[in-house]
Amino acid sequence: MKLHTIWRAGAMPSDPICVADEAGTGASATREGRRKEALRNFCKPHGIAAVEFAFIAPLLVVMMLVLVELTLRYQGVEKFHRYSSQAGDLASRSVALTSSDIHAIHASAGKMMHQVSVGDGMTLTVTSIGFDSTGTPKILWQRTEPESEAHLPINLADAVALGYPGDTVIRTDTRFIFSSAISTAFGLEDIELKRKMYFRPRSSRVITMDGEVSENGEDWDAIPDS
Repeated sequence: MKLHTIWRAGAMPSDPICVADEAGTGASATREGRRKEALRNFCKPHGIAAVEFAFIAPLLVVMMLVLVELTLRYQGVEKFHRYSSQAGDLASRSVALTSSDIHAIHASAGKMMHQVSVGDGMTLTVTSIGFDSTGTPKILWQRTEPESEAHLPINLADAVALGYPGDTVIRTDTRFIFSSAISTAFGLEDIELKRKMYFRPRSSRVITMDGEVSENGEDWDAIPDS
């Protein structure tokens, strides 16, 4: 069977009519009639639009999901950085801290990072670093939340020249494992965010932890309490 395209009088070139030049009889004619009807429908503008939409719709859905995922990730990174700054600021404002205070600062991540699912993905390590008589930085105490997690690794070389002998600084290390419902559904890897920040104590030269200036033995040079 051959198909010919003809044009109606006054029709636009985009509105052809598909015509079959052979016709069958009986059951064959019925099948041929259905085939010609399908071909006529396919050549109509609304039939072409339906086919085009079937190809484009999945692409539009994927583009929408990618846009939503990028928005969620940008929001997660921005709020994680804000929380890291606020956590260190809260710790540096105190004169004396306790392990419970560090727990409370860590627990506040869910409220500070509103609309971001924190869950068990946040790890916080707070470190007090003192400078001995030669200006060498030494760790005075550390606390990590959750307590089941190991201290986040730090390099004391980063603290060199941040203080004079007898000074102290507070360092916060934060790590956040970000995931979203979209990335989980499509099997995408989670994002690991890390940030380290240094803060100078606001109200005193040294901030104690559970009543102690240092938890690392008698070899620490005495630091004035204020």
